[in-house]
Amino acid sequence: MKIEKHIIAPFKSGDRVCFIGDSITANSLWVAHINEYYARYTDINVSIVPCGVSGGSCTSALDYFDEQTAVWNPNVAVIMLGMNDVWRDNYRPDMTDENKRLAETALKIYSEKLPELTDKIRSSGVQRIIYLAPTPYDEEQDCEEFSYVGTFGALRKCADMMKDLAEKTGGEFYDFGGEFVNILHELYTMGSSAKLVGGDRVHPTDLGHVVMARLFLAAQGFTELAPTATLVENGSADLKLSDEGNRYLTLVREIEDRWTTEWLIARSSPDQTLEGRLAYAERYPDEEHPGEPDWFSDLARRYRSLVENDGAKREELKELISKMFGSGK
Repeated sequence: MKIEKHIIAPFKSGDRVCFIGDSITANSLWVAHINEYYARYTDINVSIVPCGVSGGSCTSALDYFDEQTAVWNPNVAVIMLGMNDVWRDNYRPDMTDENKRLAETALKIYSEKLPELTDKIRSSGVQRIIYLAPTPYDEEQDCEEFSYVGTFGALRKCADMMKDLAEKTGGEFYDFGGEFVNILHELYTMGSSAKLVGGDRVHPTDLGHVVMARLFLAAQGFTELAPTATLVENGSADLKLSDEGNRYLTLVREIEDRWTTEWLIARSSPDQTLEGRLAYAERYPDEEHPGEPDWFSDLARRYRSLVENDGAKREELKELISKMFGSGK
């Protein structure tokens, strides 16, 4: 293991790291690859847990910080938020004055909520915060999905706010999304068929998650992992998870499903107590929810089970992390 000059410092043995984010973090594949690398190829013993919420934002990160994130007692927090904060459906060629107002309002809320989240994280005892510029909204992809042109620019404004906040509060900033989009653009220039972002223009593909993990680790000084468009194009950029790594991925996704469901239920439940949300979740699949995807109903059906098994899943994950970092060094 050789750690070269880094942009963000590598984790240290004993660190307890939580990755705070939206559905891209709730997917967890990029975080699983980061965890796998530390477990298999370094002598640094850390605990790494993704804390993402599908559909989440700075608001959800604040709402669920105590139960979802602080419960892991982190001393390091990694934040990547913005995709849902910018209210991207307001960005269109025929933007009305109301669209412009809402887009500006969204960025104003982000500028207020991100410092609020930072304060909450700091007050919980977290010693180190890393801000990652959000991965891009792919406006250029040739696909059927409508392109909300201007969303990428809004995400870059989020990145600027992150950088400014890091400078003011002693945090660390990495232009994660900027580096990602550079590779994405180079692949388009090459005429590559390799896809880093899915057809919804929002969510990275599995290969995109590999590039994310490589970018993050390379920024921490593990420069042998630095991704390039050429490596992506010829197939040598891919990373594989071990059996333990795949189990880690399954567990963290199951844990995060609870918070994704909580977030969707909380938006419309008339009773915001846990029991009230449980009761509402049981009614949810039988009610009309225009515009909501079917998988929301599937999660709602499983909500009680997710809540009841949450503690056991956390303990299983802790044991698995201990096992992964206790062997094979």
